[in-house]
Amino acid sequence: MGVGLLKKPLFWIGIIVVVIIVLLILVLLPNSPKNIQSSPQKLSEKPRSGPEPGSCLVLEQKYCGNGKTAEWKNPNGTTIKLVAFRLPSGAPIFAPLSGTINKSDKGSSFISSKAAALVINDSKNPSATHFGIVGDLTFSENKATAEKGSVIAYAANNGVNVLGDYTLVLLFSKLDPEKKIEVVDKEMEQALFPYLK
Repeated sequence: MGVGLLKKPLFWIGIIVVVIIVLLILVLLPNSPKNIQSSPQKLSEKPRSGPEPGSCLVLEQKYCGNGKTAEWKNPNGTTIKLVAFRLPSGAPIFAPLSGTINKSDKGSSFISSKAAALVINDSKNPSATHFGIVGDLTFSENKATAEKGSVIAYAANNGVNVLGDYTLVLLFSKLDPEKKIEVVDKEMEQALFPYLK
């Protein structure tokens, strides 16, 4: 007779990771006015004469090569590698993909209790890549969706640092079809930030 599913450690690790992801999404869902900080700047869907995303799709080209690998230990003890930046105030942050926006003002992130957070996912395709940022941010507009290439936030100057002295950390993740858990999308990160090891 085989070992029961409830006695397998991989089963429990998967359950813990799924619970953490669900909690993170639930924390980021409230879009009440107190959780959304709007920028006074007005933006069009796709910048025409303003800043444009660089090769990393998330930042202007002049910042794309400045990312560093930063490690974060999540609540269940798993170490996750994130891409971290030190950005000047006002640097635009672009949506690297289209999808639904879930954002939360300061105080709702597992990574930093003082940092704002934003997640973009495709609600019609849960197995697609998701994008998340945490840091010293000012949100660009009060929108429920983002188009690829549109400005979604700006680096702020509120004195908030994450994972040391970084102003912004980002993560691309996707559902692992075999394990049925959310994992880092290493292929996407490698394509956008090839200099990181």
